[in-house]
Amino acid sequence: RTMTLLRASTAQKRNKVRVLIYGQSLSKQSWAGRVRDELARRYPTADLEFYNRSIGGFISSMLVRTIEHDVMPLYPDLVILHDYGTEEPYEEIIRQIRTRTTAEIMIQTDPITPGQKLSWHDAHAQWMRGLAERWQLELVDIRGIWSAYLEQQKISVDKLLLADKGHLNDWGNFIWAEATLQRLLPTSRAGDGYEATPNTASRPVKDFVVGTDVKWVDNVLRVPFLGNRVDVLSPPDAKGAAAQVLIDGKPPSQFPQLYMFTRPNADANRDWPWATGAVIRVDAKAPLVLEDWTVTFTSVDPSGKIFGFDVRGSVTGWDGSGDTSSPFQSRSGRVSFTPSDWFLDRVHGRNANRIGPGYNVTFSVVPQFKDTFIEGGCVEADRLCSTTLAQGLPVGAHTLELVNLNATKPGISAVRVYRPMEDRK
Repeated sequence: RTMTLLRASTAQKRNKVRVLIYGQSLSKQSWAGRVRDELARRYPTADLEFYNRSIGGFISSMLVRTIEHDVMPLYPDLVILHDYGTEEPYEEIIRQIRTRTTAEIMIQTDPITPGQKLSWHDAHAQWMRGLAERWQLELVDIRGIWSAYLEQQKISVDKLLLADKGHLNDWGNFIWAEATLQRLLPTSRAGDGYEATPNTASRPVKDFVVGTDVKWVDNVLRVPFLGNRVDVLSPPDAKGAAAQVLIDGKPPSQFPQLYMFTRPNADANRDWPWATGAVIRVDAKAPLVLEDWTVTFTSVDPSGKIFGFDVRGSVTGWDGSGDTSSPFQSRSGRVSFTPSDWFLDRVHGRNANRIGPGYNVTFSVVPQFKDTFIEGGCVEADRLCSTTLAQGLPVGAHTLELVNLNATKPGISAVRVYRPMEDRK
């Protein structure tokens, strides 16, 4: 679906395609930029959004904790993933993305590096083939490609790596990018021993054309659907009309699943969380409201590893005190932390006296919904305006109702629904 959208884009119809690179430090290297640049070059009329939220050092047992803030709100079309770590949390990452978004996923096997336990990584690569079949993923066999390339060129693996023997040099980045692009771009794949199963039968993203598939009846546009996200598409010159949004007979704001936390202490100019210090996962035990949260450190023990704090919400107010060594749940139940999710002691150790009393960790609760749809038009005349009405609903059967609020109905051309894969674990 991702590549079809890119290839079908024209100057008159620019399809939006959102790609996320995710993993650890290897996924932050220049191969990712090469892939981005080549896709942009080949498909210049596509509206390509490219994100890299990889986190250095975060193996699968850590990355599974950050997907809640990094992947789910973004709801990408394609996730390209490489990560080290054990298989249970790795599959949980896949399961969460597959069953909560319609993102297609490309996974990459581990490269060969000096000192590596070859038998485990070889077996892990074979396990990934089964994973790809089970969850309908695209597999890039970096390991097999590297092995064949090294033999063909009669070189050692050191030639593809930096001096640390774990990261890629320019040559290694080039090979990694080419291997990835060969699985994305139209090319012969005969003899590679693997073909991913295309996810077409379930039709994960479907448009209901207004006037054909669904119609306005007495100022109400009613659309039954299966899924967890619903958007409306309207012409770029449609402005001013408005409609009340109801899902299953109530405003989307009444669904607690449609409120999400942002990444704590997010900073586009600093390496997160290594340079910012943060808690990498925030959960809630009670329904959320839209507000900003601040965790203020009040003390630090002599070891520099346990921090006391107060928690305050801009709407909730003061909501309790705790410390980083113990599970915390705020008085309202709107904020909870797990001790293992704090990422502070390493930052504190590298930046003596920077983290201490008065230091803040901030995050917000943001909406994944609109209770009222208002046509705002688009700046660009070569694409449909897309507005997400609800994202993150419980996956299942729902009914969208748009109730016209003005004399003129909104000029909605289609309703787009997103249906994630059923759980296969």
